[in-house]
Parts: sequence; structure tokens; C-alpha cells
Amino acid sequence: MLLERLINSDGGDYRGRTLRSEEGQMFEFKEYRDKGVLTVLGPVTVQRAYYYDQDCGEGYCPKDAALDIAETSFSPGVRRIMARVGAYRPFGLGHEC
Repeated sequence: MLLERLINSDGGDYRGRTLRSEEGQMFEFKEYRDKGVLTVLGPVTVQRAYYYDQDCGEGYCPKDAALDIAETSFSPGVRRIMARVGAYRPFGLGHEC
């Protein structure tokens, strides 16, 4: 899919061997990880650089924040549609749209 190629044209948003967070945590690049995301145009697989902080045991994918898909598998466009359907119809009927 063209959208998937465009989203992944940045090389996974690799930012070097190490990456420092705003809080001063030092994250080290570990691997590339795929994430399935539902977009308005259909499902895509997003390739992301994964960084890990050994000291605090936390992982981080900068691309998630850049694409606004952190902690979700729905694109911003799909989330807007879901919100409109949820506001328009009662929950029991909204899933039918």
C-alpha cells in the first residue's frame, strides 16, 4: 500500500545509537519493531526504531509520538471518526455505522 510505504520511508525514525529523553533518561537503540495501525484508508504496518533504558526498564519508540499513535493502534483520523460516531449515536447503535 502506498500509505504504508510513505509512513515507513523514514527508516523507522532511527535517531542514532542513543537517545536522551526530556527527563534526562538515556535510551539505547535495540531493534526495529512493527506495529499494526488502523488508518482511514485501511490497516498498515508501521516500522519503528525501538529504544530501551536499562536503568528504569522502559522502552520508547519516537515514531509513535511523531505519528500520534503512542499507546493506541488507531490513527488520529480513525480516532476522530470513532469520536463522531460515538457522539452521534448511542453506543449500542454506533457500532453498526
